[in-house]
Amino acid sequence: MLRGLQQHRGSRILVNQTQMLPFSPAEQQWVAQTWLPRAVTEGGYRYGAVVVSPHVLVRLATAFVTTNVQGLPLTYRTFDTEAQATEWLAQQPG
Repeated sequence: MLRGLQQHRGSRILVNQTQMLPFSPAEQQWVAQTWLPRAVTEGGYRYGAVVVSPHVLVRLATAFVTTNVQGLPLTYRTFDTEAQATEWLAQQPG
C-alpha cells in the first residue's frame, strides 16, 4: 500500500475488513507505530475508509490502531458498505 501511495501520489485508502482475521497484539503495534507513520510521512496517506468486519475481535483490533494515530494528520471513518466508503473517499482531497 505504501508503494501504491507513492507511485500514484494518493492520499486515500479503502480498507475492506469484512473477511479479515483479527490483528495480533504485535501486528497492532507494528501497524500503529511503524506502518502508519511511514505511510503518512513517506506516502502522503491522509484518509482511510474502513468497511467494518462483522467480527468483534477485528473491530477491536482496528479500533486500537485507529485510536493510536495521535499526532498524525490522518482521518479514519468506518462504514457498513464499500459503496458508502467509496463515496466518502471520493469527497476527500487528494
